[in-house]
Amino acid sequence: MAGIGVKILAGVMAIPLQKFVTSKLESSWRSATGTEPPSKERRKEQEKANKEAEKLGLLPRPIDEPKLADALMWSALTAMSIIAVKYATERGAQEMHRIFVGTNPPPGTVLSRSTEVVERNTRKTKRAV
Repeated sequence: MAGIGVKILAGVMAIPLQKFVTSKLESSWRSATGTEPPSKERRKEQEKANKEAEKLGLLPRPIDEPKLADALMWSALTAMSIIAVKYATERGAQEMHRIFVGTNPPPGTVLSRSTEVVERNTRKTKRAV
């Protein structure tokens, strides 16, 4: 994807799509595990509640630390969602360009298959030698 217009369109499409995917991912996590997904915001909220409890003379509640497996799974799921949204928005922006302009977008460096990446890297190394 090389054209600046296509990149801007992909960025504009990515924002609401990522928010939608993140909300669905969080709700799926809650229904599957029965707990909130691990996040810094959750920990900060718990620490803030403990500080307020201390001011009132109450005993602080223990802070819920996520298990290592949960933290790794959550980071893998969010990374996959980011990749999926990026792919969908790039392809969607290219299709929008084809619909509105009537031509294919300018050629760029978007590679759709791993074999294309290998071919591109081998061409670069051959030129360097």
